[in-house]
Amino acid sequence: MSAILLPVIAVAVVFSPGKSEVVVAPDACPTVKFAAEEAQTFLAQSLGADVPLVNVPTGGRASLVVGPNHWADAAGVTTNGLKRDGFRIRTAGERVFIVGVDDSKADIRKALRKGGIWLQNFEKATLFGVYDFLERFAGVRFYFPGELGTVVPRASRIVVPDTDFTDAPVYTHRHYT
Repeated sequence: MSAILLPVIAVAVVFSPGKSEVVVAPDACPTVKFAAEEAQTFLAQSLGADVPLVNVPTGGRASLVVGPNHWADAAGVTTNGLKRDGFRIRTAGERVFIVGVDDSKADIRKALRKGGIWLQNFEKATLFGVYDFLERFAGVRFYFPGELGTVVPRASRIVVPDTDFTDAPVYTHRHYT
């Protein structure tokens, strides 16, 4: 008797116009809220449609859940074991979770307004995870800061296959003498 091999069908989260959202908890730190706004901006540009930023996941929509929160915890997506600037991206059902360790006291908007590298020396791993997600799955390219240095390809949908990975920099501290 021979076995019948069936193809394995991977579950995917599909972001499409009118059926997608970015979720950030109302009590998220400023850096996580900024990361969620960046995700919203670039997903909307890619899909050519509004992508709402909500505080609670809506059923029946593909949700990009940004930052550590109780929904991520319930899905088993935590920051446990992450190194500085490391992040985790995982799919679960109709949701993609992006979590990282972030400095809850840092004011990223102030740091960006004032400029300079030293004001940005704080943990912002969820933001790095959002940018990685946008590059990896939406094809966004960040060549240098600003609109001119950012390329956002248009897409009728963004498909995120069943995903579970962690990424972190090789060197957590760099300096020169």
